[in-house]
Amino acid sequence: MKRILPLILGGLVLLSSACLFFYILVKTQFGATTEVFVGEVEYADPLHEVKDLPEYLNDFKLWNKVIAVLMLISFGVPILQFFFMDTYGSSAWGY
Repeated sequence: MKRILPLILGGLVLLSSACLFFYILVKTQFGATTEVFVGEVEYADPLHEVKDLPEYLNDFKLWNKVIAVLMLISFGVPILQFFFMDTYGSSAWGY
């Protein structure tokens, strides 16, 4: 019983969260209609003066290239190491 009690408690927490999820999902879908907002949206004032960024920092092209290079380094090195590893003449699956 000592080993099964945490499993039961974890299952109850998981079951209760699933029931709460579906309850909220049904209440949201079939609940009362939403209110209509008639006010004006107010935005916060910036703390510092707004400065323009250079175009290359404000565009996704540079950041996509940076991510591509970093992914090539992080995934390429282990894959290349796999191809250059020494094998010791063992056959696969005992054949």
